[in-house]
Amino acid sequence: MSVTQASLGNPARLQQWMQQQNISGSPAQLSSTQMQQASRELKLPLVDVLNARDALINQAATQNEQAGASSQQLRQSSTGAAASFGGKSLASSPAMTRFQAQTSGATMTPAMEAYRGARYTMDDVRAAQQAFNLPSLAAAKEFIGNAVLKGNEAVLREKGITPGNFDGHECMAAFRKSGYSESDVRTAMKKFDFLRDGTVQEAREYIGLKVLNNYESMLSEVGITRSNYDRHEMMDAFRSSGYSLEDARKAQQAFDFLKGSPLDEVKEYIGLKVLNNYESMLADVGITRGQWDAHECMAAFKRSGYSDADAKEAMKKFDFLKGGTLDEAKEYIGLKIVNNYESMLSEVGITRDNYDRHEMLEAFSKSGYSTADALAAKEKFDFLKNSSLGEVKEYIGLKVLNNYESMLSEVGITRNQWDSHELEAAFKNAGYSDAHARKAIAKFDFLKDASLQEAREYIGLKVVNNYEQMLRDVSITRN
Repeated sequence: MSVTQASLGNPARLQQWMQQQNISGSPAQLSSTQMQQASRELKLPLVDVLNARDALINQAATQNEQAGASSQQLRQSSTGAAASFGGKSLASSPAMTRFQAQTSGATMTPAMEAYRGARYTMDDVRAAQQAFNLPSLAAAKEFIGNAVLKGNEAVLREKGITPGNFDGHECMAAFRKSGYSESDVRTAMKKFDFLRDGTVQEAREYIGLKVLNNYESMLSEVGITRSNYDRHEMMDAFRSSGYSLEDARKAQQAFDFLKGSPLDEVKEYIGLKVLNNYESMLADVGITRGQWDAHECMAAFKRSGYSDADAKEAMKKFDFLKGGTLDEAKEYIGLKIVNNYESMLSEVGITRDNYDRHEMLEAFSKSGYSTADALAAKEKFDFLKNSSLGEVKEYIGLKVLNNYESMLSEVGITRNQWDSHELEAAFKNAGYSDAHARKAIAKFDFLKDASLQEAREYIGLKVVNNYEQMLRDVSITRN
C-alpha cells in the first residue's frame, strides 16, 4: 500500500513518537500493541502508522546499503597498505574479518525484505522460532520471509501464525502483558457460556483478544478488570490463604460493618485484607490463618458429637480447667479434635459416644427421675441389686439416652413424681408412721377399704404435692 499524500510527514512523527516512548531498535520490531498505541496518540489511522513504519524501514535499508558500499571501498583501499604490515593484506586481518561480518548483512536479504513487508509481528516471530525450533529471532524472520517469497505461508498458518494481529500467541502475549490474573481467567470461564467447556488457555487468549481489539468493557461488565481487587480475586485470596469458614463467621460478628453481610462478602473482605497485606486488623480480633483460634476450636467442638456433659467432665478431670468457664472447656475439647489428640480425652472417660458415664448421669439428673426411682429400679431388676445407687442412676440415664424408658415404666418407674415407690419414700422421709396410715383409713371414707400400703402412699402424695393441711385437718401430723 502506498503512502497517501496526507501522510507523507508521518514517518518523522512515528520516529519522534518512538523516541518519546524510549523505544530503541528498528521500527520493524514495533508490536501490534505499540502500533495501536501510536495510532491513538498520533491520531492517525492504523494503516498510516503501518505505512510510516514501512517508510522508516526502507530508509534504514537505504542507509545500510550506502554503509555497505563504503565498507567495500575501505576493503579495496586496504590492499595498498599490505606492505606496511609485512606483506599481509589488511583485509585478511582478524579485525577486518570481524568488520566484514558486521557489515556483510547491512543489505537486507530478499527473505528479510519479504518479512518486513508482510505485516507479521514480533509475537509471530517468537511463535515461529518455537514452532520450527529455530536458533534465533533473526532466523525466524528469515523463515517467515522465505515462506512469503515461496508462496508457502500455509506452513505458518498450520502453526497459527498469520499476518493478523489476533493469532492465539498474540492474544496470549497481550494477556500476559495486561495485568489480568488467573483468577480473572477462571471467572471468564464461569461468566461466558462459550468459554465454559473450553480450556484455561482459550480463556486467557480470549481476554488477550479483548485487550487487542480495545473491547475490555465486555470484561468489566461481568466484573473482570485489570485491578487486583475484583470480587473473584478477593475470594480466591481468601480460599488460598488458610482462613476458614469459622474465621468468616467470627469476622461477621466482630466487625459491625459486616454484621448484616452474607458470608461470601465477609470472605471477600478477608481476601482483601490478604491482598493489601493488612491482616493485622483481623488478628486484633483473634482471627488468624491458624486452625486453633478460639472460634475454630468451638466450632470443632459443636460439630464433633461431644456434649456439654463432656465439657463439664473435662472441667473436673483436668486441673487447668477447674477454674475456667464451660466455653473454655468446650474450646479445649475442640483443640484436641483439631490437633488429632482426642486420646487425651478418652483416657479420662470423655469420648464422642453419647453413653459416657457422666453423660448417663447427667441424663438422669435432667430427666425428672428421682432417687426413689433409682431405689425402685435396684429392687425391680435383679442385675442392679448389687449395684451402687450411682450406677443405678446411670442405668436409668442410659434408658433416657437410647429412648427405651418403656423398660422402666413396665415396672412402675416413670418420670412422674407420683409413682408408688416415690409416694412410699415421701411417706417415710416425712416422718409419718403406720399409725398415721391407720388413722387416715379411719378418717377418710375413700380409704376405708384401702390397704395399709395404699394409705401410706396417700399420705406420701399429700407430702409430694404440698397439701398436708388436708391431713392436719383430721389431726394427722408428722411426728
